[in-house]
Amino acid sequence: ALGWTKGSAAVAIAGAALLLGAQPAAAQSGACQSVTTARRIGAQVAVSAFATGLEYQSMVRGTAWRMADESAPMAILADPSSHLHALGSYHLARTAVHATCADRASRVQAAWKSAGVALAIGTVKEVTDGYYNGFSTVDLGVDAMGAGYAVAQAYFPVLEKITPSFSLAPRALLTTRGPRGALVDYSHQTVWLSANVHDLLPSGAAKAWPSP
Repeated sequence: ALGWTKGSAAVAIAGAALLLGAQPAAAQSGACQSVTTARRIGAQVAVSAFATGLEYQSMVRGTAWRMADESAPMAILADPSSHLHALGSYHLARTAVHATCADRASRVQAAWKSAGVALAIGTVKEVTDGYYNGFSTVDLGVDAMGAGYAVAQAYFPVLEKITPSFSLAPRALLTTRGPRGALVDYSHQTVWLSANVHDLLPSGAAKAWPSP
């Protein structure tokens, strides 16, 4: 209960102050707009707070803020939790801000704003981590990589045909540890790249491949 109150509440309150207090609105770009809404950002903050609260339930809040031990950064990058950091940041960056039409300038503008929202949420989470397992610059860098891929998709539309995906085996939720156990039970998680093969193939070959 302590972890949930101190941890996730801090993420939710600070995130709401940073993001919802920024007066999100429509930004004009020619005849199009990049739009963000309090509902979208609020939902993202709530989901992030829920996941962080589950993570903190088994931790004890420290009395002093500290940096994480990152003496082996490659080992941290190889850990499945880093993959989830990147994946979560990517999907946050894909949904926070959207363009009202498909012209490239509007999509790029929206992608940068959306990535900023994702990194703001990630930064709040890492600052809060400073009282638990430590503020991690590696985790924040991985967050940036995930959000960066969402931005790259706006510049290079072909990348939208390749999407980072995640699945969780339902049995992971049935253990005695419940949802928190599922969050850290990497043996029941799958992270992969899904591809729209039909659209990636040359037009002649695509005829032989079912369209999505």
